[in-house]
Amino acid sequence: MIDHQFMIASSQRQMPTVLRYIAAMICCTLVASATTHAQPAASGAIRGIVVDDSGKPIEGAEVMLMQRRLRARTTSDGSFLFDRTENGKYTLEVRHIGYRPITGKTTVKDGPAEVRISMTRAPFSLPSVITVASRGGLSGVIADTGYRPLPGVKVSIQGARVLTETDSAGAFYAAVAPGRYLVVLRRSGFARQIISVNVPKDTGRQIAAWMVPEKKDSDPRQGAMLFDQLMRINAATAATSRFVTREDVERLGTTDLRQLGASASGQQVSPDCPVAENGDPKRTLPLWAIAPKDLEFLEVYWSNGGGTAARAQSKLANVGGLQGMTGNLSAAPAQPCAVRMVIWWRK
Repeated sequence: MIDHQFMIASSQRQMPTVLRYIAAMICCTLVASATTHAQPAASGAIRGIVVDDSGKPIEGAEVMLMQRRLRARTTSDGSFLFDRTENGKYTLEVRHIGYRPITGKTTVKDGPAEVRISMTRAPFSLPSVITVASRGGLSGVIADTGYRPLPGVKVSIQGARVLTETDSAGAFYAAVAPGRYLVVLRRSGFARQIISVNVPKDTGRQIAAWMVPEKKDSDPRQGAMLFDQLMRINAATAATSRFVTREDVERLGTTDLRQLGASASGQQVSPDCPVAENGDPKRTLPLWAIAPKDLEFLEVYWSNGGGTAARAQSKLANVGGLQGMTGNLSAAPAQPCAVRMVIWWRK
């Protein structure tokens, strides 16, 4: 279902009369000399532009051509191109940080398909800032977009089994062990916010975050997905799971999510394996279609074969809400989708 403007127009240049006559003669000659040879499908291209609600081009939006496993980034004028595309129907998925993702369809038929995509901005949010703290553990200060401290913000540190709350100055502290965490901020009247953080062994971390006012309640399904994630992380073991934060992605500089999955699990990962978006197993993308730089947090789960580890991982899938995804956690490493991956998008 498309809930944003997605305008599609196909075009084909008309050949002059002389050229049409020559083309017809060539075609007839080919048919006469080789009537048993099938004609190849005509090819074209999909080209377009991505703009915002005001019509301003959006640079750096990621456009995915799902049937061809192709990705493209829009240029400074918002344009993109997929060339040498055969006739047929195609699905395009477009996303960019700060905008709502959009999905649409187009058709290539004997010429280029021209597409104009209009993206709607997501609720405005200031990026969080994470700095080194001399004190161990995790601390922070939470404010609204007017830089006023927010007391009473519930701070859930997924994986540390910590739920705390900001004081009158908007500050909190949690004595968590070194590790990789997804921090969830919740307060009535504000949009829920998630922040990934690495807490190292030798120092602590401090978060500065700004929450966006929101009249309606935050998406209840996302709340359910975060609860499922909490169950998965609490049941996970170091032998069958890894977690990757935005800081890890920036430090590694990888542009291929499959590399992250293979490096974490030590197993081969098919580019077509489904990856759950924002923890939702009913909404998945193929692994190849996800750019690591757009991730806030990544969960990777796998099985090391039979025995206790496989049984624990099977239980993990049932507890953590991943049973709706395809793939078999107890499968041999050589089989595709033996690794299950869950992503949480950057906002």
